[in-house]
Amino acid sequence: MTVLGSNGTANIYYTKAITNLSAAIAYSRSGTTMNLNVPDADVSFRGTVSTTTQSFAGNKTFTGTVTATGLITGNGGIRGVSTATVAALNAGGVMDADYATITTTTTLSETNNYVEIGTLSANITINLPACNATRDGWEYEFLKTGSDAFAFILDPNSTETFFDSSTTKTVYSQGNGATCKCRSASSSWFYMRR
Repeated sequence: MTVLGSNGTANIYYTKAITNLSAAIAYSRSGTTMNLNVPDADVSFRGTVSTTTQSFAGNKTFTGTVTATGLITGNGGIRGVSTATVAALNAGGVMDADYATITTTTTLSETNNYVEIGTLSANITINLPACNATRDGWEYEFLKTGSDAFAFILDPNSTETFFDSSTTKTVYSQGNGATCKCRSASSSWFYMRR
C-alpha cells in the first residue's frame, strides 16, 4: 500500500515503513519511504514496551496485578496497595533483602534493612533515622551474632522515643534480636524483641 504525498511541488508516492530509533514518536521521510518511528520506551522518550531490558521514567500506576518472572527494580521504591482480595506483595518463594554486619557505632539510613551485630569489643550505639512521614513504616531487623558480653543500643533520632516512651533499647547476648518499625503519626518506633 502506498501513501500519496507531496514535496511541495510534485506528488510523491510513499511506501510505509516503521523504524525503532531512540527518538520521539514521529513520521519522517527517507526518499520515497514514509517512516513511522515507534521507539521502545526509555527514560527520555515515550514508546512501546519491548521484550528487552528497559528503563522508564516517571511514576507508573498499574490498576491490576503485576506478575514478574524476572527482576523488577525501582530507584524510587516499589509500592503495592492491598485490596480485600489481593495482598500488596505476594512472593511465591524466598524473599531477598540486603544486610549489613556492623561492630561499631552506626547511623542507619535507607540502605540498611537486616543488621547483623558481629563480635563487639565494647557496647555500640545504633542510631535510627528520624521517624517522619517520609519514613513511615520503615522497618529494621537486628540480630546479635557475636558471642561477646557487650550490647548494642538502639537509639531513636534526636528527641524521638520508642512506643513506650523509652529513649533507648539495649540488647545483649548472641542470638537475641529486635525489630524496629517507624510510626510517623507519633514520631516513635515500635520495638519488638526477638
